[in-house]
Amino acid sequence: MAIVFLSKDGYDTAKSIAGDDVKKLIEEYKKTGQAYIEGTNEVVGPQPGFIRFMDEPKKAGKKVKKLGKKKGK
Repeated sequence: MAIVFLSKDGYDTAKSIAGDDVKKLIEEYKKTGQAYIEGTNEVVGPQPGFIRFMDEPKKAGKKVKKLGKKKGK
């Protein structure tokens, strides 16, 4: 899930507790009770906010080669 923080004060408080660990930072921010928006990249991306953490894009699988019909004689 992607998340966008709407409060700089809440982010600063969580950052001072969690340090550089993003998962812990998100948990600490939620504990502060400040506003945030959580959802998919499409939902979170256009939202205004202080800082956002987006999901990693999924890697595309290998493309399947389509076999054409063999021409008969």
